[in-house]
This record gives sequence, structure tokens and C-alpha cells, in this order.
Amino acid sequence: MKNTIKTLAILMVPFLISGCELVDELTGEKLKKEQVKNSHAVGSACRQAGKSIEKCYELNPKSIKSAVFDGWKEMDVYMRENKLAIQPADKNDNEETIITEEKLATSDGTQMKKPNLKLELEKNN
Repeated sequence: MKNTIKTLAILMVPFLISGCELVDELTGEKLKKEQVKNSHAVGSACRQAGKSIEKCYELNPKSIKSAVFDGWKEMDVYMRENKLAIQPADKNDNEETIITEEKLATSDGTQMKKPNLKLELEKNN
């Protein structure tokens, strides 16, 4: 009888802790998921700011490259479908960090002009 209770208790432990967040924390899964989400957001922000994927990798060496690329690509598709212009993150960005294409093609084949950053900067000053 005692052996049966011990066996049942041992078998129940994995089921009881399987939904516990402590298991994720102990195995590092929670941190990994968080880092992937953050890297995805970094990629999206880089694309929205008009930075090339290579520059994004260079500026964020600790980010997971595959997640950065996924975020960058997802934002690229979103911006093209909705014909959104680039929103530079910093007015002092070097011109080589900004995507150099003069026009960006949208998914329906029309052209979207890149905003003239110099004119916008002059208007704001």
C-alpha cells in the first residue's frame, strides 16, 4: 500500500508542475522566448526607421539574427501593403544607414517615393 502511494505521488509530480512558470524559468525557456520577441521588435523598428538589415545586425549584436530578420521582413511587407513611408528614428542618422533606394516598390506594383529627409529636417529646424 505504501509503495502504491509513493508511486502515485512520484507520477503526479510532473503533471502538477507541468503548467508552472517556474519550470520555464529554471530551463531558461522564458528568457529565450522574451529574447526572441525583443529581437523581432528590433527588426521591425529597424525597417520602420529605414535601416538596412545588415546595419540592424551591426547595431544590435546581442539580438537573435533570425528573429531580427523575421521582424524586419514582416514590417517590410506591412509597410509596402499599406504604403507607409519610412520614419527615421534619429534626425542625425548617417545617410548610409538609411535604405538607399529612391523609390520603394509596393506589392501592387506602384511606386512609393522615399521621403526627402533633408527637406523634413530643414522644416523642423
